[in-house]
Parts: sequence; C-alpha cells; structure tokens
Amino acid sequence: MTVEAPPYDDLDAGPDDRLLEPDPEPSVPPAPVAGPVIGVIASALAVPVGLWLVLAPFAFGYRHHGEPPKSVAISVATGAAAALIAIISGLRFSATLVSRLRSTGALRDRRAAAYEAAAPPQPEPHSVPAFTAPPAPPQPEPSGASGELHELLAPLVAALAADLRSRKGGAPYEGGAR
Repeated sequence: MTVEAPPYDDLDAGPDDRLLEPDPEPSVPPAPVAGPVIGVIASALAVPVGLWLVLAPFAFGYRHHGEPPKSVAISVATGAAAALIAIISGLRFSATLVSRLRSTGALRDRRAAAYEAAAPPQPEPHSVPAFTAPPAPPQPEPSGASGELHELLAPLVAALAADLRSRKGGAPYEGGAR
C-alpha cells in the first residue's frame, strides 16, 4: 500500500512557505504559573495537617499511667515543624506566583502605578542658544619661524573649532574627557 501526496491545485505554488519564514513578532512564552499554584494549594492543605498533629495528643488524651508519654512531645514537635514549613513554603510560592503573574501582565504592580501617578511632570527641554565666539583680539604679526608655524596651524585650529561646534550643536566646548 502506497500513500500519495495530494496534488497541488496550483502548479506554481509549492508547499506552504509561511512555515519557513520567521515570525514578524517573536512571541515570548508566558511564565508558567501552574507550579506556584499547586504549591500554594499544597501548602494551604499542609498547615491544617500540621496543626492537627499538634492538637491530636490533647484531643485524644494520650496518657500513660497519668503522665504524658514521649509520643505527645514527638507529635507536637512534628506538627509544629510541618505547620511552620507549610507556612514558609506557602509564602514563597505566593511570592513566586505574584511575580510570574506580574511578568505576564495579569497583575499590575501597585507600587509602580503609585509612583507613576505621584511623579511630577517632566519639564519641557529648553533650547540652548548657539555659541558665538567672542571676536579674537588683534595679535601682532609673528616673525621668523614662529610666523611660519602660525600660518601652518591657524587653518588647522579653525577647522578643529568648527568641527567641535558642529558636533556639539553649536554649544561651547567644555573640554575634558568625554
């Protein structure tokens, strides 16, 4: 018995190429919440069990010749430890559940909402006036070798100053490391 593939209706169309294309918006898998929910439920059920172990010796009257046997102390200690562990784990599971629900967006952080409501409005950015360099005082003409150096470096310094003004948007150069 051979199984044949169904014929394509359009001969130009191949298999569904959309399966090979990446998703336009990669989806983030939701944080799993089943584990913390089960943990909270199990902890809620374990607290009464621990408390029952604490109260059972007194409810049933464990007595041996008028004095309580060692089993009373063991039952009370075991019940107290079980109840304490159940309470601590229940609080931890609850905190995990709340954080996972907040990460999925199912719960909103009240502190962040209160902070956003109490935050003062941001001031509008003001424009900084363009820097205009004061006119340079007239300098005496250098002579000799220093005159040649001045002629060589003057265009370089002017180009550097123009470049700095254009990078800073017209603001004055404050110097120092960036």
